[in-house]
Amino acid sequence: MKRAYRSLTCIVLALMLVRFGAHAQSSTPGDAALNFTDFADMPERVIYSSYANDGQYLYSLNGMLYNKRISPKALRFDPATKKWRQITDKLVPKINAASVYVPSVHKIYIMGGMKVFSNGLFFNVETLDTQTGEVSILKTENPNPQINCALAVWDNKIYLFGGSDNGYGSSRLYEFDVATEKFKRLKDMPFTAQTAGTVINGVLYTFGGYNPYNKFIFDEVYAYDIKTDTWKRAGKLPNRVSATGIASTGKNVYVIGSYGDPDFIGYYNTDSGRFIKLKSNMAGRRFASSGIIGHKLWVYGGSSSVIDPGVIKVQAADIQ
Repeated sequence: MKRAYRSLTCIVLALMLVRFGAHAQSSTPGDAALNFTDFADMPERVIYSSYANDGQYLYSLNGMLYNKRISPKALRFDPATKKWRQITDKLVPKINAASVYVPSVHKIYIMGGMKVFSNGLFFNVETLDTQTGEVSILKTENPNPQINCALAVWDNKIYLFGGSDNGYGSSRLYEFDVATEKFKRLKDMPFTAQTAGTVINGVLYTFGGYNPYNKFIFDEVYAYDIKTDTWKRAGKLPNRVSATGIASTGKNVYVIGSYGDPDFIGYYNTDSGRFIKLKSNMAGRRFASSGIIGHKLWVYGGSSSVIDPGVIKVQAADIQ
């Protein structure tokens, strides 16, 4: 009798553990949510702009306005005052460019994209001094100007990768030395696409992407080790994504929006190699601009659909 009782007790305990395990599995970080709050609207609706973040301010650069005009402006948002300010209207008018802030020279570098007047690619390297508002065109030319390319910065060097031209994607990766103003070609990406990414601790991570030639959308995370000049597959996204915004803090990289799913949002942890998809009340966006300042993830710009003239809302969510 005692033996039967012990057996029954073991069965009950086992069932309880299974039930607890199932509950624990359903309570993973994937069930977490971000609660976004609306702040000051952008001064005007803009799509296909580029963006940057210097740790204190958020920037919106160029882009197409609601009336189809191409903007030469650089706008700056101060999270402390919740106000926008125009710092220049002297940028070369263009769309679908990429930009990145380099702390050592307090400048934003802008590369790639399509110029409005010549209807051609932007071959130059443009800089915006965030302290003076001065705009400069460097003497060097971009060896691989592309639409919807991506830029990332590490150790005073800018990494230019991906994009497309004339319906064909690019797999090329270049390093631009800020000090010498020279480009160096590195090992090609293992895929061809317009993509997005950032550098964490000497490793460039890319997230998803779109190849216009075969209209293929990627769901992989790839990692490029700058020191060894090697690529590897570093994870998989829960969805195929493109036209995403990127923002990072510590070991977490946030991926915001997607062309096919503007409400998509989540983060990738570079230590675990896991991607956690999040629920949120974010206004859906394609080609979203984003940045992290303090403990807030800021999202602005972009569009929710093909006919949307631009999302004017500026939103932020606490991430810690």
